[in-house]
Amino acid sequence: MSAKRVNHVLEYAGFGLLTLVVQLLPVKAAQRLGSALGGLAYRVLSSRRAITLDNLAKGLPELSPEKRVEIARNVFRGIATSFLEILWFPRLTPETLLAFARVENAHLVSEALAKGRGLIFLSAHFGNWEIGAQAVSVRTGKPMLMIVKPQSNPFVDRAVNRRRAQFGCWVVPMGESVRPVLKNLEAGGLVAVAADQSAAKQSIWVRFFGREVPVHQGPAAFALKTRAQIVMSFAVRQDDGTYAVTMKMLDFDDLVGYTPENVEELTRRHVQYTEEMIRRNPEQWMWTHRRWKTGPEEKPGRQEATDAQR
Repeated sequence: MSAKRVNHVLEYAGFGLLTLVVQLLPVKAAQRLGSALGGLAYRVLSSRRAITLDNLAKGLPELSPEKRVEIARNVFRGIATSFLEILWFPRLTPETLLAFARVENAHLVSEALAKGRGLIFLSAHFGNWEIGAQAVSVRTGKPMLMIVKPQSNPFVDRAVNRRRAQFGCWVVPMGESVRPVLKNLEAGGLVAVAADQSAAKQSIWVRFFGREVPVHQGPAAFALKTRAQIVMSFAVRQDDGTYAVTMKMLDFDDLVGYTPENVEELTRRHVQYTEEMIRRNPEQWMWTHRRWKTGPEEKPGRQEATDAQR
């Protein structure tokens, strides 16, 4: 057995042990444990803490350093809490899921599907992003295809995907998603994706918290190709530990046709709304990700333009 496989087995054993412990707890106790573990991670993971604080300084420079530290601590607590909630998922029933994650504006789904189009649920790594799609699927009775980034550990990946499929959703890896997503949308189905992480520098560039960043163009391209509608959906953690799954239809009826200009404009619109949601609840976004690792100086064509000016 290779060293890599041994590491994967040991990681999965730890995952299984933590799962066993968490599922013995009431959900509130699991959430408190997650918050405590997140606080510990903030103190221990110095490099990830530095990335988080740097991101907050770039994205929210108007806040005081003390406020950014407070937000950073809560970010770690929120991520750990969401992780333990995922481990707790097998104890949920459809009824308890809907009590735990209340879906607002569910009528938007039926109204959109009545038009004979598919529907894209576009979210971010915000709150408990894993629970939002499942709550909407149960609330509306419509199964949903979820585009996911596979975990590096295949054993953990399968375990997490079983939880994602617990209420009828199914998953497709991000790198293999184009054909099944298009097929599902053209058939009037539902697709869920979080599109807030850094993309390749050859992607579309739009402003996010005042800085140009590369953004995945998939959601906009899928919508314009199939005329599927886009619902911006976020599972917002509440003070009592439950979630409010908000939904808002993203208007792009004025963008006619699948063109590079329309893809860029639609991408700008959904990124702008995502930023608005993060600004309302900054402690609920995953600032630990190196979102600004690719700077404007790396934008394709930038170097050529600079050389031409010399």
